[in-house]
Amino acid sequence: MGTVSELKGTTNTVEKSVQMLFESNLEPILGVRSIATEFTTTLGGRIDTLGLDENGCSVMLAHSTEVGHRFHAIVLDYKRSLKENVINKGPFYPILQQIAFKT
Repeated sequence: MGTVSELKGTTNTVEKSVQMLFESNLEPILGVRSIATEFTTTLGGRIDTLGLDENGCSVMLAHSTEVGHRFHAIVLDYKRSLKENVINKGPFYPILQQIAFKT
């Protein structure tokens, strides 16, 4: 197993470094296959990391140092985006459908 060391830098650079570390190791860490990064939602937000688990279920990761109300707003945007894209067949629905049926 590899080693992990403390990331130094500003909040933004550390947040991006954590995101890159997770995205490059999603399968071994979480069993999730990465399908998109920095995905822009129809609501004007973005999903940091979008993936699929071993059952074909969508997984969204927020790599954030935000706390409190701002973080809750991010999570609610993710929830609205999931509803928009799965139930209402929004922009990443075709991506999810295509990948889910490839396996």
